[in-house]
Amino acid sequence: MQLGQQQLNKNGSNPKKHEHIRQKIDRIGRLPITARKMTAVKEMKDLIDAKKYQTVVKAVKKTCGYESETESYKIKCLALKLGHSLKKVAKLMESNARMSGNDEMVAQAVDFQKVHETRWSDYISLTALRNIHKAKWNTPLILPFTEDIQKLYSYLDSKNDEYHKLLSEDPSDVKWSCLARTCLASTFQHEEIE
Repeated sequence: MQLGQQQLNKNGSNPKKHEHIRQKIDRIGRLPITARKMTAVKEMKDLIDAKKYQTVVKAVKKTCGYESETESYKIKCLALKLGHSLKKVAKLMESNARMSGNDEMVAQAVDFQKVHETRWSDYISLTALRNIHKAKWNTPLILPFTEDIQKLYSYLDSKNDEYHKLLSEDPSDVKWSCLARTCLASTFQHEEIE
């Protein structure tokens, strides 16, 4: 909840950011739910403990649908995003502990951050990044049909003629801008094909 509040404070009352913040909270909220099924973890703060880092790793893998046989994640990006969120939660926990004078919790959060910084890539992110790159390489390149390209050229040519005619009849900045954009689009399309 504090992470969500921190994000709201950071982004102000911008409604465009609300969905992004909701997704972030939803992602990190899945982790303690998964961990509860595996261990006696009750709250998110119970996971921010270097001694329980292996539990965190297992919970992340389970949350992201890790398959050990294929060494792949069903939800590849979630694995990376959870790493960032865990880092933010640990920093938030550390700052709260410092403000309340809880030295034991400060040490716990700092230790977790150190372990997370050095081990996260070994346990999670390298595999997730490899999966993402592999998925990109296996995505087929879709080329436009010849008819579609011809329609685009025809449309751009007609717009160029239209704006040129309008500009010669009654010059204005708006008409110059429209003509310039269609000329630029035509030039760009010709360069792409060549």
